[in-house]
Amino acid sequence: MNTQHFTDAIPSDVIDQMMFGDTYVKMGRHQDGYVLWWSDGVANDWTEFYPSLSLALARLATLAAAAESDWQAGFTSGPADFAREAKKLFNATLSTPEQG
Repeated sequence: MNTQHFTDAIPSDVIDQMMFGDTYVKMGRHQDGYVLWWSDGVANDWTEFYPSLSLALARLATLAAAAESDWQAGFTSGPADFAREAKKLFNATLSTPEQG
């Protein structure tokens, strides 16, 4: 799970694409996981890789929340820290067979 600032990892196997204001977003399969790529169409492109669809979708939801705040809110963590915190949320809100 890393962030790279280049466009050669723009997903070609696109699951979804959308616009948040002037920001174009694509999410898709990439090698052994998922890639989330977004760009303001000017000079800024971001690419993040996640091992699971649920983590990529959670990060996408966080990006949507930043857009909904008119970009007044922003990320407070990088991809690795985000994935760790998202997994805590998943563990707290999902039951497992052991939990009954």
